[in-house]
Amino acid sequence: MDKKVIAIIAVAAVVIVAAAAAFVLMNNNNGGSGGGGTYENDLDELARVYGNANNDSYLNSDDVKQINKIISDKLDWKNEFPYADANNDGKVDSADVTYVQNFIDGKSQLMYYTTNTGATDYVHFPISGKVGCNYDYGYMVMQIFGQWDNVVAGLERWTTAKNTDGTWKVSENRYPGAHGFTNLGDGKDKEVLAENILKSGIRVYIGQPDTGVEQYLRAAESKDGTIVDVINLKFAQMNKYGTPVSTVMTAACMFNEQEDAKKYLDKFNSTVSEIQKRTKGLASKTFIQPYNPSNDGPVVHVDCLGISATNGYNSMGDYWTLSLLPLKDGLGAQVAGNYIEIEKETIIAANPDIMVISLWGNITDETSPEDAQKTFETAAKYMSGVPAYSNGGTVGVCFETIGTPLGPSGLMLVASYIWPDVFSEDEGWKLLQEWYDEFTEFKGDVKQAGGLMCFKH
Repeated sequence: MDKKVIAIIAVAAVVIVAAAAAFVLMNNNNGGSGGGGTYENDLDELARVYGNANNDSYLNSDDVKQINKIISDKLDWKNEFPYADANNDGKVDSADVTYVQNFIDGKSQLMYYTTNTGATDYVHFPISGKVGCNYDYGYMVMQIFGQWDNVVAGLERWTTAKNTDGTWKVSENRYPGAHGFTNLGDGKDKEVLAENILKSGIRVYIGQPDTGVEQYLRAAESKDGTIVDVINLKFAQMNKYGTPVSTVMTAACMFNEQEDAKKYLDKFNSTVSEIQKRTKGLASKTFIQPYNPSNDGPVVHVDCLGISATNGYNSMGDYWTLSLLPLKDGLGAQVAGNYIEIEKETIIAANPDIMVISLWGNITDETSPEDAQKTFETAAKYMSGVPAYSNGGTVGVCFETIGTPLGPSGLMLVASYIWPDVFSEDEGWKLLQEWYDEFTEFKGDVKQAGGLMCFKH
């Protein structure tokens, strides 16, 4: 049976069985076990589009074969192959074979998919034309696909906005042309945003948008046939409905860009497989991840294992990436959410082996390495009460590097700071450079780009 699972397991389940919960994500046969961290990852991620009948990462002739087998053998498709119903009509029959073949042939029709909240939505396949994004995470995915030339619009934060010192919030070196993109506004008023999107002439709006915007755009479609698809996926977070990698593979199907997506997935697999192979025999270390500590107050925001009755486990992308290492949550299961507020005394008492300071939005690739290191050290100092600060167990990451679909790019560099006898910094830097050379528009040396770096204290 061509199906595997990603088991996301609460690390502290032995002692908090009543509170902890586990769930699975479907996946395929490629890949291997995780490194003993927060969850096990079979590496390849599910393309969550209807028509992906064999639960792998692509839409191709294998899905046609699987649908025919489901029909001939009367298989339990609802439980075993839930994406086999390509046309989303509640049954699997010869019409689904035709529907998938149309995808393969590039013919226009609706493509149904699972959103970041588990709902079923659709886009008009194949997506082509101008693209707008409400986060730079969408920018990243378009670069992975080689679709950067089609990106023409973004929210104010990702187009015209500047920092207080007059520097641009978004780097032209990382996102060339972004300063000239159509500014869609601040995005706070959904109706105004929808109107700006319609005026911009873009064909699709991506990057963890929300249904409020989509409702207005679908109303416009019903009124005069204007099509602007909204893609609701997990571009920089993960839960039981997707991860940044499954988002890349799902969006690749929508844009009919699976060839470029395969290169990305192969790189993801090889990167994580190599790291997990070399850490297989290592004992897991506990870690806690504070976000942008900025004062000496008693509390700080952290990411950790979360439990939710509706959405299942949810975390930010950098936490997800770090969990591919043999790191386990130092706090155990907490309330649901992306990141939560924790008293510093709780972190001190937990005494994690590793403290990962996550910097978010306050440096870019144009920040000098020296200034980026200072920003990291300032943030880390606010957590100086945690034993890991003084015993060499503190490292730093930039969310924009490690919390996105490009997350594994910096993973070996982080690993070299934690296990210097297993990984070298040189190979960590080399891998980071390879990722940015292959899958982004960034030009230059990653060692000179403060916002792409990983840090050690």
